Amino acid sequence: MLGNFPILDVNEVVELAAISMAVTFGETMGSTAEELVEAGVIDRIVPSWREVKNPEQWAALILPHRNSLIEREPEDIQERFLQICYKSTYYGKIMFLIAILMEFVVISVV
Repeated sequence: MLGNFPILDVNEVVELAAISMAVTFGETMGSTAEELVEAGVIDRIVPSWREVKNPEQWAALILPHRNSLIEREPEDIQERFLQICYKSTYYGKIMFLIAILMEFVVISVV
């Protein structure tokens, strides 16, 4: 899939979206697919995957993750979110580019 931060596994796309919703809504996270759609589930899907399924289908895939996620501390599930992101070959590369550009600017200003 194309995108700024490609995620190639649909299961990881679902897990990232479920984590995002659980951290945002906590125990008030919708408990039905309809409630997840109303809460904007499609906005939690990696952009390059949004058109692969409709919002109802994404919500149905996310819903089974709800109970286990809302019972955990946000810090724990945020760690899982980062673990998925760490797998990407792009993870951290923008940081190096910024550091290089900032060093160049500092050198140029001096």
